[in-house]
Amino acid sequence: MKPSLALTLLLSLALAQGLSLEEALKKAPSLNPVQAALLEEENKKKELERTLADPLKTALSELQARQAYALAQAKRARALRQAESSLVSAYTGVLEAELQLRIAQKALLLSQKAERAAEIRVKGGGASPLDLEKARKDRLEAEKNLRLAEAGLWAARRNLKSLTGSEEALPLGPLPAPPGEVEGLLAQNPDLLQLRQGLELLDFQLGLLDESFAPRREMENLKDQRESLAKTLAEAERGLRIALEGGLERLKALYQGIEAAEAAYKAAQAQLEADQKRFRAGLLSEIGLQGTELAALQAELGLLQAKTGYLKAYYELLAR
Repeated sequence: MKPSLALTLLLSLALAQGLSLEEALKKAPSLNPVQAALLEEENKKKELERTLADPLKTALSELQARQAYALAQAKRARALRQAESSLVSAYTGVLEAELQLRIAQKALLLSQKAERAAEIRVKGGGASPLDLEKARKDRLEAEKNLRLAEAGLWAARRNLKSLTGSEEALPLGPLPAPPGEVEGLLAQNPDLLQLRQGLELLDFQLGLLDESFAPRREMENLKDQRESLAKTLAEAERGLRIALEGGLERLKALYQGIEAAEAAYKAAQAQLEADQKRFRAGLLSEIGLQGTELAALQAELGLLQAKTGYLKAYYELLAR
């Protein structure tokens, strides 16, 4: 009873110290890239305030100050979304690594049992030395995979801790649904905003010129610049729209794929329950039950990876 109670207390403590994904995402504003973008936004806001308070300001200087502040806001918002994407990647990395470690542990146990069974069969004349050699190779491979899984979990936890201060991740909750369309993502993209601001600035400058006092060549140069920039904007918007729409379709496919992974997981759990009953009834060997347990863990990993793959793609799309 004592070891079981101690294990329960340790697991409870780990869960208490762990972060939910929602809590992890709240750490995004404190990450360095977001803080740097926030500082730039605050600087541009101060510059705008100084410009607006200047009695000698011009309409052009006010427009430029307003544009700089709006662009800084958009860049800060994107930095926040990119930070959230990094946090999701680190968070899900821990969940996957933990389950991969459990699978590696189960696989090693199974390979050890298989090697022992091969040794007994060889002694009894029911297997050849080659069978035993293969079982040993499988066990060595399982040991190597376990060491890799342990290293992977260590690295994943270190990564999460460097971002959030915690190295424990709690199970995932409900997943967000895919965005309905990409127009909002296009509107908030800082790269497109900067190009639109360039067009606005050129239009403003053209509006300041008059053929009666401005050289025709200067006006033609500005018009040529505007035409070139308008083409650049249209091409950039077209390219980003295609990328976002493609990402959205992929996201929808990943979302639907979760249902198939859930069905596979439920089937594996049902098989495990059936084999546990068969084992208790003496109809299945211990090694056979362990094989089913390993298959159930692999199905669980498949479901987890379907969810984490969707989550990562979701936040990557928002961070474009």
